[in-house]
Amino acid sequence: MTLPPFQDFMLPVLEYVQGMPHVSIASSREPMIRRFAISPEDSEALLPSGQQTVLSNRLSWSFNYLLRAGLLERPSHGVYEITDRGRDVLRHRPARIDVPFLRQFQEFTEFVDGPAADSKKSPELPSGSPPDPDVGAGDPDAPPSDLPKLKHFILPVLKTLAKGDASASQMSKPIADLLSLTQEQAAELLPSGTKTRVSDRISWSLTYLKKAGLIRRVSSGVYSVTPEGEKVIAENPEIIDVPFLNRYPDFRNYYANRENAADGTATQPGSPAPGETDEDEDEEKASTLTPDEMMELTANELQASIKAEIKREIQQLSPTAFEKLIIEVMRGLKYSARGTALHTGKSKDGGIDGIITEDALGLDSIYLQAKRYVGSSVTKMEIQAFAGAMDGHAVTKGVFVTFSTFTKDAENFAKVSPKHIRLINGNELVELMYNHNIGVRTHRSIELKRVDQDFFKDLEG
Repeated sequence: MTLPPFQDFMLPVLEYVQGMPHVSIASSREPMIRRFAISPEDSEALLPSGQQTVLSNRLSWSFNYLLRAGLLERPSHGVYEITDRGRDVLRHRPARIDVPFLRQFQEFTEFVDGPAADSKKSPELPSGSPPDPDVGAGDPDAPPSDLPKLKHFILPVLKTLAKGDASASQMSKPIADLLSLTQEQAAELLPSGTKTRVSDRISWSLTYLKKAGLIRRVSSGVYSVTPEGEKVIAENPEIIDVPFLNRYPDFRNYYANRENAADGTATQPGSPAPGETDEDEDEEKASTLTPDEMMELTANELQASIKAEIKREIQQLSPTAFEKLIIEVMRGLKYSARGTALHTGKSKDGGIDGIITEDALGLDSIYLQAKRYVGSSVTKMEIQAFAGAMDGHAVTKGVFVTFSTFTKDAENFAKVSPKHIRLINGNELVELMYNHNIGVRTHRSIELKRVDQDFFKDLEG
């Protein structure tokens, strides 16, 4: 998608409103498409939520910012006109109107920062967008955090692990000592109030190092240095940051894929939330994306991160525990709501790992097979063997689940088989668990509101 950043629309919108009486956001859409030569595909591209086009969203925020700065006024609902201040701005022929430009107007500054805002606060983040954990907490009067950035945590985390296996919580004090953090810095919380910034940055340092293959997880939440990590320590680098880690293909792929989340096309899970990387990156995003887009980007990245964590937890399971997981997934999907769910993995029941009965009398059953493969795909021969085991029990419904993938021949066999055999690969398993709250739970909910324009319009009728 090649739509201009939303701040690029502000000057053209103001110029358009100057030449047209009673302009609405919708009426500006076609002129802006022509002005920027936006393709039909880009003009209809949707936000990840699917509720609005990206173009309409960026135009809406451009109008809103110009209104907040006093360059536009709204004489009636949904209708905009240029003000004397707006005309005066255009008389000076500005090369660009963006957030720094609009900050010369007190009304806009108060809108962005809140009354009596600290002048040091980041100029790019609008009110109502996700707070930037590298700039300040959710309080608009809070001063910028002087805690070292994420990139300054990564090398100390690696060096700490070189002294012995440890979990994130066990590293908090050693890392604070290595970075000479004050007690106030060590206790500083994220805006949610649920975690310290130090703990959060250690967690993301572990994620980055693991993606690069410099550390590995030896048990739940405990990490150790790999031989490659030992080589890096021997190099004695001054800092380990994203450019340094990009030498490793796995990290490069991971980091590249997280960038795709901005347009909802991320293909791999595991992206940290914006604001926990570098300030420069966050400011670039804030100048490019509208608050709505930033919130959706944040939600997408958090969702991808949780799904990656689900994958990591499944990878740690034993084959027997994986079989039990599949039983719980079927329960979570309500397949045993009126019947039973039985784990048969250790009973050597003809290659069947579980049985779901869909009714109280057990007249209708689903047989389950679970293979916790990592790296290798399930073949057609294995699906045929599963179908044969179903034959031995006169069962017509089966679900075969693997943590890896299925070969094309295996998928084709399942499609043409007279039995109803459903194949679930690792990615779909994670999606099912996430979407149906299996192995995850709601941490907190954020309710977003929008002004009901029709409500106020009806009052005038």
